Amino acid sequence: MPKGIYKDQTKPRYWLGKKHDKETKEKMKQTRNTLIKEGKLFSEETKKRMSESGKKKVLSKEHKRKISLSLIGNKRNLGHHHTKESKDRMSIKLSGKNNPSYGKTTMPKYPKSNYYKNIYMRSSWEIIYAKWLDRNGFHWKYEPKRFHFEEKGYTYLPDFWVDEFNSYIEIKGFMTDLAQEKIELFSKYHPLILIKDIRSYMEKLKKGYY
Repeated sequence: MPKGIYKDQTKPRYWLGKKHDKETKEKMKQTRNTLIKEGKLFSEETKKRMSESGKKKVLSKEHKRKISLSLIGNKRNLGHHHTKESKDRMSIKLSGKNNPSYGKTTMPKYPKSNYYKNIYMRSSWEIIYAKWLDRNGFHWKYEPKRFHFEEKGYTYLPDFWVDEFNSYIEIKGFMTDLAQEKIELFSKYHPLILIKDIRSYMEKLKKGYY
């Protein structure tokens, strides 16, 4: 708070209780009228006319399009695209530890995510699997540990660890190239069971196929 101003006041302390005299008010009025005449200040009547005019005016689609384009970044870049080399440089600049999200567990709201036993799970498949583990008396942990592959510039976080299987579990409904690469690299050093069809996998468990 500026020095000399009370918490609930906008005027300096020395101005409290004081008023402009008639002569000062007249000078202020004349100054305002001069500014209005010079176009440096709009009168209340002008403001009202401008407001009414704006309400009646209907912008064409082309006009709206131009306004929209003018608000999208720098006009000089409109219609231009990054080259592959430029994209690669940006990718390297934000990869690995240079990325603000590197090594962090984020909690985005996925369409089929929900809570089970007060644990936020990212997919309905994971929830189905966790419930199945509980029904069958297995001991498990969800997203138990994040593994860092610094030479690759990324991390990997398996979905489950199940004590009775002595293995990590990864449930994938959709596999990207990067996810496939992470899983293949991780499975070279750690036990990992990859589940692509949760219901089919559980049926095979019941029949003793695993």
